Amino acid sequence: MLDVKRNLTTMTDFYELTMSAGYLDEGYVDKIAVFDMFFRRVPDGGGYAIMAGLQQFIDAVDHLKFTGEDIDYLRSTKAFDEKFLTYLANFKLHCNIWAIEEGMPIFPQEPIVTVEGPAIECQLLETLLLVTFNHQCLIATKANRITRAAEGRTVLEFGSRRAQGYDGAILGARAAYIGGCQGTACVLSDRDYKIPAGGTMAHSWVQMFDSEYEAFKAYADIYPDNCVFLVDTYNVLKSGVPNAIRVAKELEAEGHNAIGIRCDISDEAQVKAAVEKAVAVFGKLDIAYNNVGIHAAVREDLAETEGWDFDRVISVNLRGVWNCMKYELVEMKKHGKGAIVNCSSQGGLVGIPCIGAYNASKHGVLGLTKSAALEYARQGIRINAICPGTCETPMVRQAIEQSPDHMARVIDAIPLGRVGKAEEIASMVLLLCSDYAGFAIGQTWAMDGGYTAM
Repeated sequence: MLDVKRNLTTMTDFYELTMSAGYLDEGYVDKIAVFDMFFRRVPDGGGYAIMAGLQQFIDAVDHLKFTGEDIDYLRSTKAFDEKFLTYLANFKLHCNIWAIEEGMPIFPQEPIVTVEGPAIECQLLETLLLVTFNHQCLIATKANRITRAAEGRTVLEFGSRRAQGYDGAILGARAAYIGGCQGTACVLSDRDYKIPAGGTMAHSWVQMFDSEYEAFKAYADIYPDNCVFLVDTYNVLKSGVPNAIRVAKELEAEGHNAIGIRCDISDEAQVKAAVEKAVAVFGKLDIAYNNVGIHAAVREDLAETEGWDFDRVISVNLRGVWNCMKYELVEMKKHGKGAIVNCSSQGGLVGIPCIGAYNASKHGVLGLTKSAALEYARQGIRINAICPGTCETPMVRQAIEQSPDHMARVIDAIPLGRVGKAEEIASMVLLLCSDYAGFAIGQTWAMDGGYTAM
């Protein structure tokens, strides 16, 4: 494990020590000072930054101690007298430290860390404080801006190979996760910080084989139920995509019926293309599960919600479901049969404070489901909805990591006393898509551990 308990006492600028020695000479050992850490502006008009690095600072502060080796080194510099070296040898921290919680937005001119205590001690903490927070806040802020721009699509951290050393790679992945990334390529960050690690294939794998098709086929043989092909090694359209589709069809013949097509569901044209590609690969469309959900910023006062943030949630959570249904229905009508399940939420059944945009979108999904179900019932197409509660997903795991106390209260409010499992939700979707639910039309099925039954 990354040695967070290592002695970082001399992780400081030399002038911090000369200043501290001066304070001792001037009799300022007990003179109380307050050091505030803040930043002056957010680059590029970003509006805010994201707090990260607090845990590492706490770990470092908990293990501050000038060792005999440290004292010998400082004595060798001939910059300090024995009085100051004796003070350091017996050094104990007496400071009060306040900080903003990791993952919270922070703003220019706002103190994000405050250190109060003897001036000499505050001085010795200055460099350590800056080096810890500056790096992780930078990474977390960048990650947050990217995930916001992605509008609900999965963003993964892949920074190890570009990081400034081992610590930069591992703690950078941690900061990116705090900022909103849903996973990392760094295995050590998964091992030590439980940040989900994953990956697919490398360009070198594709180049190792005599042909691109052989590379894809070999990978599919090893991971038949978890295939993501790297289609840009040679030519995306001329060879990459055709070879990927060829292997996908071969997987289908072997009983592995799956193909992933990335698209922005808030973009109607992209959804149309994705549905058409699925039909081109599999011949027709029998069932569809429209599952999407993003949050706006949590606001205790609805009047503080930004219009653009509200529109973003509606465009993905509600318009996205409408986009999908529109083109799914076109294909299902061609053979007069099909089943669609839309994913709403327990927030589509009850009001939940502070997430008005999300609640509005999920209520909308239920209204859309009921209306469409009545329109298409006599065309052989059944449309229903499910309303999952809090489930074990990357978004929920991230929420637990960032706000453990809040999420503990959320889970405690579930009558069943636990979060749901993805497999449980999937089983209900499959049931609603099967002939066993042939008489179910326009209905809403709560999968929330009893939350909405109260």
